[in-house]
Amino acid sequence: MEIKKGKRVKVQYQLRLESFDGELVEETRENEPEVFVVGDDAMLDIFENQLLGKKAGDDFRIEIHAADAFGDYDPDALIEFTEEEFYELVGEEKGDFELGAYFPMEDDEGNNYDGFITEIEEDRVVVDFNHPLAGETLYFAGKVLEVSEPEA
Repeated sequence: MEIKKGKRVKVQYQLRLESFDGELVEETRENEPEVFVVGDDAMLDIFENQLLGKKAGDDFRIEIHAADAFGDYDPDALIEFTEEEFYELVGEEKGDFELGAYFPMEDDEGNNYDGFITEIEEDRVVVDFNHPLAGETLYFAGKVLEVSEPEA
């Protein structure tokens, strides 16, 4: 059975940065595959489109440029808060957050943003609201394990 929109797909892959031999950032295994239904927005559209027509047992290598993945890195998405603003905003005590900590935020219109704390200094906290893979070209190499009808 070929991969088409609406099909349930199991894949095993390695996701690397810089090249197909670059830094490994994610890996699924045959006994713990990535499972998704094509077209359900579980994976990047461009990733799914590159798999169309493949069958169980087929290998794949997919290169996805930053603009087609998580976008270019936006320096304006680095937000600096004074220490007082930050801890008032989050309603937590000083010291409850560490460098690299996940920081969800909602704006006045109800839009949700995911950030990561990149700097903590005596009087300020910097949060990066770029996706962690923004600005990166993604290199997927893997194998299609199974193609089936979605479960009801």
